[in-house]
Amino acid sequence: MATCPPFSIQPAPRLLLPKPRSVMCLSVMMNASNPLVNFSTLGDDGPLRPPRVSRATKSSRERGRAFRARRKAYHEKLLARVHALREEVVYLDIQHRLLLEQTANFRHAASGSLVHLIREYLTLFKFGLRTTMLPPGVERFFSSTREPESIRDDTNSFLLDFMSKVVDANVVAGDEQGIKAFKDLWRLYTDAHASFRIDIDKIDVLGGEESPVLAVYTNTHVHFSRATFQIIFPQVQSDEVLVQKMIGQPVVYPVCCRFLFTRNNQIARFDADMNFVGGLLDSGCTIDEITRMMAGASIHDNFVIEDMPRVVETPETNEPPNTSKMHMRYLLSE
Repeated sequence: MATCPPFSIQPAPRLLLPKPRSVMCLSVMMNASNPLVNFSTLGDDGPLRPPRVSRATKSSRERGRAFRARRKAYHEKLLARVHALREEVVYLDIQHRLLLEQTANFRHAASGSLVHLIREYLTLFKFGLRTTMLPPGVERFFSSTREPESIRDDTNSFLLDFMSKVVDANVVAGDEQGIKAFKDLWRLYTDAHASFRIDIDKIDVLGGEESPVLAVYTNTHVHFSRATFQIIFPQVQSDEVLVQKMIGQPVVYPVCCRFLFTRNNQIARFDADMNFVGGLLDSGCTIDEITRMMAGASIHDNFVIEDMPRVVETPETNEPPNTSKMHMRYLLSE
């Protein structure tokens, strides 16, 4: 019986396959000693990306030096910026001052020279022009004492000297003309009251550069005295009940003053509208009392006080004519 040879497994023949492209590229890149390899002309069989270049790590000292250099550059740039901003602030401040000076040269501007002039003028004459005066800045209120003649004369001299500089010699106040009449008007209003004070409310500038007009709204605070009836309301000075009622009474007159100026910035004309009726009503006077007071008031053109108070002959009916500007019906009808 024939025997079969033993079964044996023979290994399969080894197939020689071409290397993949990546393996070929890697082998070429690893062969750094081959001088015949030109990486720039490998074409499709060349490397997929350029060789990685390793960077040398910086030491801690080098990194610190670079950081300090950056901080120094930033600091210098910041200082330069701050210096530029300071120069800009100085330049803008100079421009602002120049603009203010130019505005002041426009006398009709709201902040111009005329507004400053009138504000200073009314500030100096805030307490009027007294014949019997207290030291500057102190209100006269039921004072029977008289300061030394030198103090009164020095204060008067200062105010009158200032007035002669800001008021034209031919100034017109109502229907009065001349600086003497203007001074007397101040004296009469001041001496007619126990106290006198002017507070400025607002100033409006009207008109243009050629003929500016300043409308000044003020509140004139006064206290009545017996001289008030002698100078302003002589018709009722014999009414002792009314006189005693009003003596010491505070009264506030709303006043609108209008100033016109010459070309050299002096006051050429002055007009005022004093609201006597409104002030007396607010002080507690009755309509009948105001009617009698205003009927014989020595006031014309709404604010001018006559030097010599006139005595008005009253009719037997004690009723003033309706056409009188001082009649209550006439005043309230406007």
